Amino acid sequence: MVSAHVGAPHIVRGKYTVPHAEMCEELISHYPLGLDGRLTEVARKVSIMLRNLGIESLSLTRPLRSPTISGTAEVEDRNDVVFEDSLEMAAQAATQALEAEGMRPAEVGCRLLESQLVTSPAGPGGPCAMRWGSVRMWICAT
Repeated sequence: MVSAHVGAPHIVRGKYTVPHAEMCEELISHYPLGLDGRLTEVARKVSIMLRNLGIESLSLTRPLRSPTISGTAEVEDRNDVVFEDSLEMAAQAATQALEAEGMRPAEVGCRLLESQLVTSPAGPGGPCAMRWGSVRMWICAT
């Protein structure tokens, strides 16, 4: 007999909540000033656009002023950090989803994933290790 169990997805937020206005100020601070000492037209437009989004705060995995968020880290370093943080958050969400349903990772034989990650945290030996040979199927939103 084959059984299926569907549980609700779980959302994991970053440890740092940053007010949207502070995030906008930080972003705009990286634009060069015009010859008159004011923001350039492009920076002004970006500033207006950001303020009009209606977002109150952002959830970040690292402090706003860390090198990989708004600092001077190289693109490769930023990409590595994003991947590591995303993998950790995915593992936390998978663990929470299993715990909420009263299941152990070893009980899972098939996972339907919708993710931008190339690697799943639930693979054999991963932080939320499913049983060896479990099937991973990708689903896409259209």
